[in-house]
Amino acid sequence: MTRLAAALLLVATAALGQVSESITVEVVEVPVYVTAADGTPIRGLTKDAFTLLVNGKPRTIDHFEEIDLRQSAPASAPASAARVPALHERRLYLLLFDLAFTKVALIERAQHASDAAVQRSNPATDYFAVATMTHGGGVRFVIPFMNDYVAVRRAIATLESNDAKDPLGVGLTAKQRKRWAEIEGRAQGVPLAIGFRTGEPYADEIIAGSEVNQQLSRQMLRDDVDREFSGLGTVAARLAALEGQKHVVVFSAGFDAKLFVELGRGYNEDPQMHRHLREMVEAFRGAGAFLDSIDVVGNRPADAAESLRRMAEPTGGETIRNTNDLAAALARLTASHDVSYLLGFRRRDEDAAGEIAVRVAGLPYNARVSYRTGFAKPAPRREIDSLQLADIVVNDLPQNGLSLRLETTPREIAILFRPAEVVAQLVPETPYVEAMLYVLDEHGGTVLFRSKRLPFDAGSAPRAGVAGVREKVKLPPGKYVVKALMHVAGTQSLGFARAELVIP
Repeated sequence: MTRLAAALLLVATAALGQVSESITVEVVEVPVYVTAADGTPIRGLTKDAFTLLVNGKPRTIDHFEEIDLRQSAPASAPASAARVPALHERRLYLLLFDLAFTKVALIERAQHASDAAVQRSNPATDYFAVATMTHGGGVRFVIPFMNDYVAVRRAIATLESNDAKDPLGVGLTAKQRKRWAEIEGRAQGVPLAIGFRTGEPYADEIIAGSEVNQQLSRQMLRDDVDREFSGLGTVAARLAALEGQKHVVVFSAGFDAKLFVELGRGYNEDPQMHRHLREMVEAFRGAGAFLDSIDVVGNRPADAAESLRRMAEPTGGETIRNTNDLAAALARLTASHDVSYLLGFRRRDEDAAGEIAVRVAGLPYNARVSYRTGFAKPAPRREIDSLQLADIVVNDLPQNGLSLRLETTPREIAILFRPAEVVAQLVPETPYVEAMLYVLDEHGGTVLFRSKRLPFDAGSAPRAGVAGVREKVKLPPGKYVVKALMHVAGTQSLGFARAELVIP
């Protein structure tokens, strides 16, 4: 295989798709989960049952939709008739393992529970990302959101990124896939071969209560908690651009909730801690995401997991505690999300940010209603996040920023685009585009990945014709999928193309 090369193909007559533009009115979406006392979703509610309040005032529900992910096609219908869920209907679960405040043995319990949840889930609707949180390293993604359960289960087992030299982390090499496919093929309940290292010198020593105070000063611990809040807020901000029902599920032993209290000042709580917690909650509200927490310690007094509750509850999320069966707890949590009600209201000029409340009439005793608890002002345009790029590649999401076309032969792959489209969108500070090329085998293994930065001189770049990024290939016989992604640096402009490649 040769290095990725850029060659201009002056073919003025080649036709690529046109860029389309649209103007939309921003609608704030409010996912609502309504469950009975046992956690079973309550189905069949109508719009009239819901009252939506924004900043304490009733607001018209401009859009209403019941999303039931367990609703199947009629038994008489062929399998091909099953409806493909829309992007906003899918569930995005970030499985976040807190290595900073949790003993290794407890993390292993969480890994097994997560693996069981993945095996029970539906790849058509459920996407999983895996990440870890440490004192020194913050939140580190192992894989982005994927419905490739071989890759997901491998990430849960190792808590380590793949070695495919892929900055988006979307693929396994053919060698990795062959090894880890054996895990995916196992029957439910067979334990994973768990193995990882936290990199934390005192992770095994930290747990809630007096043990914490014996190991580290209160201020050091507060600093660690503040960094945890900051890391979670950053994660939420990265989720804002993704479509779907977004849940960050934190597996943790938590920290001593007394850290919120300033010693010697009665019940006055530390203002810095609350400020960082509030900033984290605002990030989740702005992203329309929920923070769910699972206490991995198991049976212990409820107040021992108070810190986890105080993180999750303001986002509309749930805290599961006082149980030794983490797999059942996670199953209950995900089952409660099988049915959601999507309420939408139009943002007004005065709605820079606000509080959301939802009331539901006619519910049985002890029913639970959870929902997005607030929204933030529209975020400024920012550089596209790698999670967005990975989502496009994994799900073949069409893009209209750049018109791409793939030409494939058994010896060469060419990504074709219009230089005029690029030049019209260049940012002076970053006058280049990033091109990525993936070739996947029929089992989903990444057999080729290349990336290339293509600089552009707006003054001398051709304004007509088609440019090509070419890659020589030498692959064994078989069927392959080729995916190309191109991004105008410093902008939101993207192009995506997919093609089949058969090597006879």
